[in-house]
Amino acid sequence: MFCRIASVLLCFSVGTATAQETNSTVTWKGEAELGLVNTTGNTETENLNARGSVVNERRRWRHSGTLDFARVTDQEETTARRFAMLAKTDYKFTERSYGFGVVTYEDDRFSGYEYQASVAVGYGRKLITHEDLILEGETGLGARRSEPDSADTRDEAIVRGALNLDWKISDAVAFVELFSVEAGEEITITKSVTALKSQIAGNLASKITYTVRHASEVPADTEETDTALAITLVYSFRGELRLSLLRSGCLMQSGPSDCVPPTA
Repeated sequence: MFCRIASVLLCFSVGTATAQETNSTVTWKGEAELGLVNTTGNTETENLNARGSVVNERRRWRHSGTLDFARVTDQEETTARRFAMLAKTDYKFTERSYGFGVVTYEDDRFSGYEYQASVAVGYGRKLITHEDLILEGETGLGARRSEPDSADTRDEAIVRGALNLDWKISDAVAFVELFSVEAGEEITITKSVTALKSQIAGNLASKITYTVRHASEVPADTEETDTALAITLVYSFRGELRLSLLRSGCLMQSGPSDCVPPTA
């Protein structure tokens, strides 16, 4: 089941490569975050948090992805290590509604699982669209695979729901809340990411992020709820690119009337 739904999502995403969007502008924006706390002397610890995110916006399509890495060492012994990835594609039906496909992967060495991965497709809608406040709601169906450290692999169908809030409080301060639920036949996973970002200067900002993850069922000797508080420095970037498309033997540069024969 997991592989079948993953194939459907792959086809959903590959469609972006063949979609012809003449005269559209591609917008890129992203963030790179890094936080490090190192202590020496009587106590030797190191906390490392790193995160990267990118969003590619087109007239009809929006592609986004995030990578998260966290590691904690105490007296040169690793006590926590986590890697997570999310890739998502949206197709805009209207200004407010869209279809989406999302893939998640998480490798937490101290959670009792080798990894957990999920894939889902569904429908999303912008519930609030003010200039400084955007709230999106999503619902969909998919599948999840869980690989416990000492048990057989679990595959199960899931229902996915999400709320994404982006609030620009002022020119220098922004608040973000990402909430998701994946309800499966055996396990329900709830995750909340709350972040407050304050601009320091130019593209540089500071960010406080509080993450809560709860699983209704976990392997023995592990906790159902994990929390993490991270303070990071953030570098933001943004850019735009004008599309040029090869269509009907012509290279479309700035408009339908501007047809330049392609060179060999």
